[in-house]
Amino acid sequence: MFELPEIIARAKQINQTISGKTIRQGSLGKSPHKFVWYNCSREEFASLTQGKTIGAASSKGRCYSSSLNRAKY
Repeated sequence: MFELPEIIARAKQINQTISGKTIRQGSLGKSPHKFVWYNCSREEFASLTQGKTIGAASSKGRCYSSSLNRAKY
């Protein structure tokens, strides 16, 4: 589990590197993992993420989040 300083650092890194970029293709489950549950199919996930722009990341406690926005063409 990540600690608070690591979460803050990761949010800053996301904002510096990928915030504002557009997702060409999203995918789920490339490697086996026992602690991951998906609430949509691989096809649904791909269509939900493709063409979206990554928003600014923020940290709150031991979590960080980022929004996905429609790409502006």
